[in-house]
Amino acid sequence: MTNVSRLQQIGEDREVAPPPSPAIQQQAVATNLLLMALKALSQRAVAAIASLTTLVYVASAWYLLWTMLPDPKPMELGGLALYGVLIYVMRRH
Repeated sequence: MTNVSRLQQIGEDREVAPPPSPAIQQQAVATNLLLMALKALSQRAVAAIASLTTLVYVASAWYLLWTMLPDPKPMELGGLALYGVLIYVMRRH
């Protein structure tokens, strides 16, 4: 009985690509670092925009209160209270 292997090595006839030069590796690392920094920056920008919308809501409620302070009417105060509740509900969901 002969001991012949049925397994065949793949890629015997193919050439192995040389490793990339250090300059190319450095450029790839720099690109990856830049992409990670941009991702973190975009996440911070989204958080800042969310905080900015809260600031706009509070500023609008403050402006409405400030404009009705000289002569407040019960309907205006009720409307301002409902506006505040609306803002609260919008920010909670």
